[in-house]
Amino acid sequence: MGHPLPDDVLERAIRASVQIVVEQAGERLRTGSGVVVARRTTRHGPACLILSTAHAFSMLTTNTQVRVLFDRDRGPGVPARAELVARQERGTLDLALLRADSTHCTPAQLGQMPRLGDPVWTVGFPWGRGLRLTGGVVSQVAFDDRGEADAPTRLMIDASVASGASGGGVFDARTAHLLGLVEGLGTARVAFGETAGPQYVDVPMPGETYVIAVATIRRFLDDVGYEDVLGHAGPSPK
Repeated sequence: MGHPLPDDVLERAIRASVQIVVEQAGERLRTGSGVVVARRTTRHGPACLILSTAHAFSMLTTNTQVRVLFDRDRGPGVPARAELVARQERGTLDLALLRADSTHCTPAQLGQMPRLGDPVWTVGFPWGRGLRLTGGVVSQVAFDDRGEADAPTRLMIDASVASGASGGGVFDARTAHLLGLVEGLGTARVAFGETAGPQYVDVPMPGETYVIAVATIRRFLDDVGYEDVLGHAGPSPK
């Protein structure tokens, strides 16, 4: 059986991608991106499990509401109330798991460890606006202190992203398998002004996008009791 055509690959990646909106008293506080990774049946009907970054949910209160928007590429999206079921933000770990009751679940399939130069697509919602698709390649593979060759903890890709794309999926451009989540973008600190006190601005570095690798995602899901969510890795493309 052949690999999916490019249009099919894009469709799979887009269908698994959601926009996340954090609100309080009806006002939008922040937005982010996420990826559907599982569909489950409950007594209330189908439920989606969604991965995103933890920093999008910092300082939540009892009055804060989280919504996810499905099918955002087709218009304003189909909203669903979401519950934060797990969150870890420490060191290099920055992951969260959400649950939303919806019939619009199209889970992404887990991919294998990418190699340098592998082509990727990113799907996210920068600046809280519409879906943005960017392409690039894996430009760096970083391992943990143990140097395990099959478990990179971080990747870098040369696809440019913007604020609000954190939590968006990084997909294998040949199969649409999930390789990781956008964590953030590299910045350079540029000094300005002539006063005695330090003045500077952090300028985004195009093409330096940091990615939370699948190995880290697996460890997070194991820690929070959802080790079965991602299932088995998809086959590598020939």
